[in-house]
Amino acid sequence: MNSEASIGAAQSPARAALVRANTWYAMAASLVEVGKVARNRWREWHNYTVSITSEDSRYQDVHDWLLQAMPATKLRALAVRSDEEIGHIALLSDDEPTTPDRLFTTYDSAQEQTIDIGSYSVRITVEHGADDGQSRRAPRDKIVFRCTSQEGQQAVVAQLRTLIGTHEKRIRPPQLWMLSNWGTWQRRSDLPRRTPESVVLRDGQMESLTADLSAFLDREAGYVRRGIPWHRGYLLQGPPGTGKTSVAKALATQFSLDLWYAPLGDLSKDANLLSLLSEVRPRSLLLLEDIDIYHAATTREAESGRVTLSGLLNALDGVATPHGLITVLTSNEPKALDDALVRPGRVDRVEDIDYVTEEQARRLFGYFYGQPPTAQWRVDVQTSTADLTEVFKRHMDDPDGAERALKS
Repeated sequence: MNSEASIGAAQSPARAALVRANTWYAMAASLVEVGKVARNRWREWHNYTVSITSEDSRYQDVHDWLLQAMPATKLRALAVRSDEEIGHIALLSDDEPTTPDRLFTTYDSAQEQTIDIGSYSVRITVEHGADDGQSRRAPRDKIVFRCTSQEGQQAVVAQLRTLIGTHEKRIRPPQLWMLSNWGTWQRRSDLPRRTPESVVLRDGQMESLTADLSAFLDREAGYVRRGIPWHRGYLLQGPPGTGKTSVAKALATQFSLDLWYAPLGDLSKDANLLSLLSEVRPRSLLLLEDIDIYHAATTREAESGRVTLSGLLNALDGVATPHGLITVLTSNEPKALDDALVRPGRVDRVEDIDYVTEEQARRLFGYFYGQPPTAQWRVDVQTSTADLTEVFKRHMDDPDGAERALKS
């Protein structure tokens, strides 16, 4: 036998073994694929889901719970956001300090992770909505819970119901909702706390407003029984800087009402206003600032591409008006408003928020510094609370310096 034949004979068993190995490998790979297909088919057949979207006010609460329920080894993907927001700053740049920025942490993994809820194994993912650059709606994220049985799905729902119920029992800070760049409501952050005691109006005025709103909120059953729409409207009128917006925020804080802020100038037509209003939750406060500068509030002549008076009236007192809506309108020039806008049923109470009196100025001084002024000083007849607060801020820890500035 020649050498080439000997080499060929020796390689034949090795080649045959290699062929057999490749065959077994291909068969194993095929079985793995078959297994994957079978598992996916089984999951599709036994796939029960529960999801909650980022539009829900409890979305952050569910994330907070997930961060506690999930083992630390699985928390490989987190997202944080600050409560600092960019947008319509008029509401936030009032004459009082705001709360410091905070970070909100969310679980942020599209890869499935598994946790136990009761005796059921539940798979969890976070899905992010796509922004196509054309839709007016904000991209919507959601947490998806996947179970293999209806019983597991019910366990997830029960867990979420317990979670939400626990949070409902505590007094949560009111939330601020503002229009986003997509023309939809966006939760900005917890509303900076503003107590009624921090709003220094004419003697007894803030107390009277608080008592009026408290009585309204306590009479829901009476309104419903008599078939009367459970709405209430306030018009706060007066010069700029006198604390009208502060009154709205103080009422929201006092009664834990979410505050919804909608600049009418950002809305292009009645349908947009009515659509937005339909999303406002019951027992909320809607703030429409500087209402007298908007065409819809001052004239019955329709302006092309803008909200009309008819649309505004239907929003405040129509079939689309949310149950329990409290509307606060602010105005520097109330005489410019159309009579139909301020009639009872749309505006139930009008309050003059005027320049400060000397008695008011002294109470504001006492609130700011925690002590009464040491001497008498006069304030100009056209001094606003914003003017006084600005003096106090320049002398934050120096009440004597503030008094000297006010005397000069």
